[in-house]
Amino acid sequence: MAKNKADAEPVLYANTSNAAGAEPFLPGTLLSTDAASNTARVQPATGGAPLKLPRSSVFLKSPACPGGHPDNAQLYHLDEANLLDNLKVRFAGDAIYTYTGTVLLALNPYKSVGGLYDEGVMDGYRGRALGVQPPHVYAIAERARRAIA
Repeated sequence: MAKNKADAEPVLYANTSNAAGAEPFLPGTLLSTDAASNTARVQPATGGAPLKLPRSSVFLKSPACPGGHPDNAQLYHLDEANLLDNLKVRFAGDAIYTYTGTVLLALNPYKSVGGLYDEGVMDGYRGRALGVQPPHVYAIAERARRAIA
């Protein structure tokens, strides 16, 4: 069995727990891969014994960006695990809007986010192209207004 040594790369791996509310992907460190069996050894970030997982359930983690990436298209590794991780990071900072190219993803914060819909915020998007300002429903509204004008 030929083992390929990894350089302790950060990864996200599929959570096998069926518990309600369990995170779909968990952070860890890639220890090694085995091309013959198409498996990977991952050290969970929470500690414990390394896991032997199918390589298809282990995803290299995109480099961190403080507050998350405003556009998922900026992720170095664009896959389900990194997309969900980016949304989670942004949501934690009350950034409920995130682009994926020209598509706006919105997460319900289940609380009031102060200043999110102030008139001053709306004015900041007036006359601006998509992507100039942070992701917001006002940017999409401005793009639609410009398309029909």
